[in-house]
Amino acid sequence: MLINGSMKEARDRRVVWDDIDEETFVAFSQFAYTAHYDTPEHPTSLPEPEGIGEAKPSCISRSEKFDSFCRRSKRTILEWEQDFKAKLNLKREAYLAIYSIFLEFVVYADSDSQCFNESLNISACSFLFHARLYVLADRYCINTLKEMALGKLHRALLLVPLDLYASDCFCELVRFAYTNTRTTKGFGQCELRSLLVTFGACTFDWFIHNSAFNGVLRDHGEFGLGILTKLSSVQNEVYRVVLSG
Repeated sequence: MLINGSMKEARDRRVVWDDIDEETFVAFSQFAYTAHYDTPEHPTSLPEPEGIGEAKPSCISRSEKFDSFCRRSKRTILEWEQDFKAKLNLKREAYLAIYSIFLEFVVYADSDSQCFNESLNISACSFLFHARLYVLADRYCINTLKEMALGKLHRALLLVPLDLYASDCFCELVRFAYTNTRTTKGFGQCELRSLLVTFGACTFDWFIHNSAFNGVLRDHGEFGLGILTKLSSVQNEVYRVVLSG
């Protein structure tokens, strides 16, 4: 796959990956031979108390605080999208503007990329796994793997309960993505960044109460700008509806 093209690896007739972890390498190898890859099983929630040691009190306190801000904890984006859809008839214009962001994320990935033969292991910890494969595929212009990794990441983001663990995993995902993908001119973004911005806009009202999310907004201005751009269109529509009575 890599030594038959025009890449440096093809000229050298060998591939050396010092920056690729074992899990990503195994998945890439599986894709090379079978044209798909399996998602490993990962923890689906915060570590048990014995696994977080001295951090236990602060971790639990932060989780309780986050869940209180979220009001209805451990719901998925898909469930929130259905909630907003049910409210459209109450005040259609304002809710439609808000709902449009959720709908954009729900239908984001091409339907073909979601036709998987495997039973997906859905967990927040898998976010980074799929992103690493996306970045590796992008490096070598393997579009089929890029689309597959993006589709699986989209499904994971769509179906993972929105709790503190998911918020922290998403923050780690954003940092990785914006460190390992290229900046584009204007407001255009790579597909991975675009997906994360849309998800960030959907979850902004909840994740903003997590200090880790605030840190990501501070350190990655492009990510924050993308979210503000999406939310500004919603705010303008809501103001228009309110002012028009």
